[in-house]
Amino acid sequence: SKPARNAKEACRAALAKTRRPYCRDALADGAKGPTLVVVPGGEFKMGGEAAEEQPRHDVRIARAFALGLFEVSATELGAFCKATGTACPVQPWPETDLPAVNVPWTLAQAYVAWLSKSTGASYRLPTEAEWEYAARAGSTAPYPFGDEILPTHARYSFKAAETRPLPAGDRSVNRNDFKLYHMLGNVREWVLDAWHASHAGAPNDGQARTDGEARHVARGGSYADRAPALRSAARAAVEPGGDAYTGFRVLREIE
Repeated sequence: SKPARNAKEACRAALAKTRRPYCRDALADGAKGPTLVVVPGGEFKMGGEAAEEQPRHDVRIARAFALGLFEVSATELGAFCKATGTACPVQPWPETDLPAVNVPWTLAQAYVAWLSKSTGASYRLPTEAEWEYAARAGSTAPYPFGDEILPTHARYSFKAAETRPLPAGDRSVNRNDFKLYHMLGNVREWVLDAWHASHAGAPNDGQARTDGEARHVARGGSYADRAPALRSAARAAVEPGGDAYTGFRVLREIE
């Protein structure tokens, strides 16, 4: 049985224009789902200078959507594993508030399917275009913060190599103009799309490209990466089994 609530009113498009564009859905057991940020629809130019980021192309995101304020934490993934009897992947770190990593792409898919069933709302992974649109937050520069990125903007290997991410709920680095944290660095993030070697043939409506190879796209770079891998346009092809550098954040559709 689903808890009594009005999920459709909780996460609504109008929130995107407010100072606090946040919402959360209740899970079936009464616990709270991930904190979300309502992102307005809009248009942007997707892509960058590298070969795999070409051609740059105009994309229109027709509708607002809600995206996780942070990456899914080990605690949040653990709640799903416990509720469904799924074996959770072993985490490299003992702290459960760090982003969940070593997550196979199919397990991330199972998590969002469980969230949808538990909340009565429609959750999924963001498409690659939606992810880049949300990361840029209106910026046309290489980074959401301008032409360069600093340790105040993201957890990444600035001078020395970093060996672990910040907690999923950490606010010590700057958020972008959509008020999202850790879109760059920390852990790179699974998206819906299968890997293609370039944007040739990519749709202009923000839909996912699911007909590629077995590898999937991960975005944003990680704690172990240097600055170039954190550019808004940067793309990574990751084996579907996941790794210690890759996690994910959730998207909730808004009717």
